[in-house]
Amino acid sequence: MRYLLVNPPVYDFAAYDYWLKPLGILYISAILKKFGHKVDLINCMDRSRPESSPGADRYYGRGKFESEYVMPPNILKKYKRKYSIYGIHGEKLNKILKEVPVPEKIFLSSAMTYWYPGVREAALKLKKQFPKSELILGGTYPTLMKEHAALHIPADRIVSGDTVARLSDITGENIPEFEDWPAPDYSGYNAPGYIVIRTSQGCPYSCAYCGIKNIHKGFRKKTAKTISGEIKLLYSKYKLRDFVFYDDALLKNREFKDIFNSLPEELRFHTPNGLEIEEITAETADILKRANFIEPCLAADVIGRRNKSNQSKKLNKAKIKEAAENLFSAGYRSGNLYAYLIVGLPGQKLAEVRKSAEYLHETSLKVKLAEYALVPGSEDAKYFSKAVNNEPLLHNNSIFPSYDISQWEDIFKLKRYVSGLNGNF
Repeated sequence: MRYLLVNPPVYDFAAYDYWLKPLGILYISAILKKFGHKVDLINCMDRSRPESSPGADRYYGRGKFESEYVMPPNILKKYKRKYSIYGIHGEKLNKILKEVPVPEKIFLSSAMTYWYPGVREAALKLKKQFPKSELILGGTYPTLMKEHAALHIPADRIVSGDTVARLSDITGENIPEFEDWPAPDYSGYNAPGYIVIRTSQGCPYSCAYCGIKNIHKGFRKKTAKTISGEIKLLYSKYKLRDFVFYDDALLKNREFKDIFNSLPEELRFHTPNGLEIEEITAETADILKRANFIEPCLAADVIGRRNKSNQSKKLNKAKIKEAAENLFSAGYRSGNLYAYLIVGLPGQKLAEVRKSAEYLHETSLKVKLAEYALVPGSEDAKYFSKAVNNEPLLHNNSIFPSYDISQWEDIFKLKRYVSGLNGNF
């Protein structure tokens, strides 16, 4: 059987290729090929496609997406920021679709809820070009907002939850468990730039601002042998040095320390989702340094904030200082380490974020401010009205959903202040 996998373009106020890969459909591609199916991939966010005109690659294969300013939807017009479509779209996408063999089934991926306009555009084009093909929508958006997706996306089937877990029903194949998935398939890229993988699925934490529990139930882990073999295979295929872990709790895999024993020395590893501070012992810090983790990012999240369903995620300054000291003792230098803080949570005072940023700076950590996006179904979603919860465009982190527009200047002042702190290193 022939399958077409599609990652749609993105409508947003801002988008950047900061380790952005559609890992779900790359795993699906590998699984389908393992069973002998034919697979075509159209990744509208692939900066290496010949149809794309992105900015040049910068550090570690990252860079700007091709973009075009567009009028924002009416509900966003009051926010005076430029709105754009990123990636391959319009006639470029139509031309690509005309050159693709007719598939029996199409998998359309999705990520952020507020990116649904790009999903809708891709779905309409796919149905027009392949009216007899079954269009299957999966990913984060229909998982968190299935009813909204059913109303706005012309899909024949909507998968809520883990799409791979439903592959057996869709394909008729006996799909393996996470531990036995093949390595993700990057063969559809001309130049991937970097490789994204997962060593685990799900998360043991239950943070109030997060919706991971609604996407992946439980916490499943691969063995060190499997992970190491996957990294070696991908490196031999694509000759790329940079590997990015998409894990939500990378260090909670107790076999983490054994992954790097026999890997090529030239590899580099990146942790955009942040590392669990309480897990960075002296031994773990030494492993990170020897394995060549570049600018490790610590998940400070919200210092001292209590989470109703999981007190163990509550961080204090002593734990952060201990983790930083362990990393410095392992050989990292001041300015080589980051910690991210979430800004814009419901009820959060900007003064508290500033104090947390100052403490991290005093601990010789650079600060990354992660802007809060509303996640339907999360504990913190209860602080928003039903109207806001039901409108995905209002979940966007770029419009700071917890704050009134009158407070934006204070947020930007805080961001400039933190940038100044980081500039001192």
